[in-house]
Amino acid sequence: MMRDDGRFFRKDGKRAPFTVYQTISQDGGVTWAAPVQLQDGWCGAVRQMIQLRTGRVVLICQQAKADPGRHVTTILFSDDLGQTWQAGETIDLGEAGNYRANVAGLRASTHGGAIEGTVTERADGTLFMLLRVPHGCFYWTSSRDGSKWGAPIPSPLEASDSPGMLTRLASGRLALVFNRYRDPVKRAGRRDQLSLAFSENDGLTWSPPQVIAVSVPTKGAR
Repeated sequence: MMRDDGRFFRKDGKRAPFTVYQTISQDGGVTWAAPVQLQDGWCGAVRQMIQLRTGRVVLICQQAKADPGRHVTTILFSDDLGQTWQAGETIDLGEAGNYRANVAGLRASTHGGAIEGTVTERADGTLFMLLRVPHGCFYWTSSRDGSKWGAPIPSPLEASDSPGMLTRLASGRLALVFNRYRDPVKRAGRRDQLSLAFSENDGLTWSPPQVIAVSVPTKGAR
């Protein structure tokens, strides 16, 4: 969970006090242990936690950094069901993902960096993660066990600088729910439509995305 601890991350003059905490219930959610801080610094979103077949728990976080202003993706993992945690490798795109990146169609206020990762375990036991980046597509990376990750590279999945969510279906296929631009040329309508795509080979290739929900933009919406 994220908790407001009253501090500030002074970036663009915005208040940003959210740090990452964990709390554990031993009785199905009736009572909860006192929160324990897992990560300091500002975290914009905690998107996903999964347990691997080995028993390892992997938590995908993020953290805001300055000079240049950007987000990095941080990974925490636990081999004792959350009693203790270790930090994995930080994924940092540096200048390629900062707030003031010279990328066509980006607004000055876009969330730069590699953020809001969604992850799944492949059939061979490796991890596959898609990252939200401000470049018109997801970037993807993989890891043997969650501790070290390959350099993120562009995926063929068009995306509108918005988070996606991966899940594995009972059939074994991967399903991805995500946003694409309503107008990819102008990069307009960032979250006007929700798309769904499937992969039969653990994220190597994807079916053509199908729009499954539409939000009609209000006047003046971008």
